[in-house]
Amino acid sequence: MNKHHHVFLDNFFSSVNLLCHLEAKDTYACATVRSNRQELPPCAQQRLRAGDKVVLQKGNFVFTKWHDKRDVSIISTNVNPFAADVVSATISKLVNPS
Repeated sequence: MNKHHHVFLDNFFSSVNLLCHLEAKDTYACATVRSNRQELPPCAQQRLRAGDKVVLQKGNFVFTKWHDKRDVSIISTNVNPFAADVVSATISKLVNPS
């Protein structure tokens, strides 16, 4: 039971701990996330310019933030972190701000 389901959440319920707990039970998740949530990388609170995107990965956990009309952040355990388009636009200055 609880094997290989895919759950989608909004930013009110999402957290890194919740996604890690679900993944431990072979349930994958994708969620929008508020940038001020604890346990997110420091670049989560950085403001982006139009067209910018940052992607960070640890194991199967992927954090993605981009700017379209506004900043949007998602966390996910149900995407392929090795897909070519996932890491193609990582912004190094957000990962290592100076």
